Amino acid sequence: MKTKEELEKMHKAISKAISTYHKAIGNNLKESGKEHKLDNCDDDCGGVRCYIDGTVLVADKVRYNYESDFVEVHVCEEEYEDADYWIDIAEFDYDEDYICANIVW
Repeated sequence: MKTKEELEKMHKAISKAISTYHKAIGNNLKESGKEHKLDNCDDDCGGVRCYIDGTVLVADKVRYNYESDFVEVHVCEEEYEDADYWIDIAEFDYDEDYICANIVW
């Protein structure tokens, strides 16, 4: 059985790795200077199905917003209706990793 300290150390290492991963994704998008499609072969929705506060969204592209200095995601569907807006990737909370894993480089 792991001690509380060992578990906390593992959690800290995971958090640091995730932060490093997100920064690397942001840097890649910043360096590319273009929009990148999102692809999820397991879903036929044409993007990545995500959730923000229980709202169902489909994201289809990501890019780096140089003006605001963050990665943003294009939402093409909200609650099964067409949508067309960009939102900070940080708004996606737990789905941020899922979005990053489905970027078509």
